[in-house]
Amino acid sequence: MTISICMATCNGAEFLQEQIDSIMNQTYQDFVLYISDDKSTDSTLDIILKYKDQFPSKIQLLEREVASGSAKANFLSLLNTVNSDLYLFCDQDDVWSQDHIELLVNKYISLPKEERNLPVLIHSDFSVVDEKLNVIASSYFKCYKSPKDPHKRFYYLANNVTGGVCLINDALKQYVYKDVKILEKNIDKILMHDHLFALIAVEFGKKYFIDSKTNLYRQHSSNVVGSGQAYSIVENLKKIMFINKAKKMLNHNKELLKKNQMMMTFFLDYYDMLSDKEKKIIHSFINIKNRNKISRIIFLLNKKILRSNFFSNLVLFVII
Repeated sequence: MTISICMATCNGAEFLQEQIDSIMNQTYQDFVLYISDDKSTDSTLDIILKYKDQFPSKIQLLEREVASGSAKANFLSLLNTVNSDLYLFCDQDDVWSQDHIELLVNKYISLPKEERNLPVLIHSDFSVVDEKLNVIASSYFKCYKSPKDPHKRFYYLANNVTGGVCLINDALKQYVYKDVKILEKNIDKILMHDHLFALIAVEFGKKYFIDSKTNLYRQHSSNVVGSGQAYSIVENLKKIMFINKAKKMLNHNKELLKKNQMMMTFFLDYYDMLSDKEKKIIHSFINIKNRNKISRIIFLLNKKILRSNFFSNLVLFVII
């Protein structure tokens, strides 16, 4: 069984060595680390080449001729290049726990053979830390009230799968690249690669959560996506006390809703094998503004298209 780790880099010299060290020191060593660099202008490439010389059989570097323009595009391009049985993903600025690979791979191996033939995604909890690895939240899922195994339509609106702590099998990859040209043409409609993976797993296969913290998720000023996007109830209550901040929060949520609807439009068009029932529900979600306010809320409740907690759903019902 081949295991590939996909790392996307771009000007990540400040924290990159810690991440690569954490990967090279894993308890499970049967893997190859593939790094796709997105035209870095700092010393990122020098660091990668140093490690490549040290671990020639375990590290492969893919230098892009043209910048991808985003982390999701870089990850998806890299995934399309690599062929493997299992794929893990890592950010350039995190630090993996020593048993990160072992926990995810062992969970996959424990699945019945018939399930391993389906698109499978396995993900875990993680700790949120600052630039110096001081703990901000020991458990992401507890701190941000994120559901571990939500209803599949939760993913129409939100995502609890973080790429840096997830594993997918090749069957799921084949769903991603059902049509490479169409996927590349619609890349801007996908919020993040891990969100697309989650949608595929819950709709066509299996998604599993491991209640272990396998990663230190570093928060700093250069993060492309930060855990701060998932608001806790206390944080939101503080924000709503200030009218201007409340307006910004509502506007942010309106934009996020539009982006989710755009991604579900792509999902509906791309995966024509969806059941007629699910196609109808997705279509109604995309066009929910055609209903009156009360009907919109009833529809979301009935179809379980909901966010992670009471306050998040309250905001959703306000903006919908």
